[in-house]
Amino acid sequence: MEDEKLTALLDRKFSEVNGRFDRLEGNINGRFDRIEGDVNGRFDRIEGDVNGRFDRLEGKVGVQFEQIRGQIQQVAEGVDNVDQKLDRFHIETLDELKDIRSDIRISFTMLGTRITDLENTHS
Repeated sequence: MEDEKLTALLDRKFSEVNGRFDRLEGNINGRFDRIEGDVNGRFDRIEGDVNGRFDRLEGKVGVQFEQIRGQIQQVAEGVDNVDQKLDRFHIETLDELKDIRSDIRISFTMLGTRITDLENTHS
């Protein structure tokens, strides 16, 4: 009988210890669940903030790229205008050089004739 009392006492004590462990495990699991929820919530907020910042940055970069694209277009148009002006200048300069060469040929021809005339008169 004494064994039965001891067995009953041990069973009751083990049940109490098991109950305490179950409560403790429940408390720990609850705390971990709350901490996990807090951490997940913080990560979600941070992720939202980061995504918002990237979206705003992407918008700003897109606008800046469009502005740069417009400026590049203006530079390209300016280069095209300069090319056209250079082509016109080149053509005008060639025409003027042809006129100058023609004038020089005439002058040398006339000078050659005068020199020949002078040589003939002095000979």
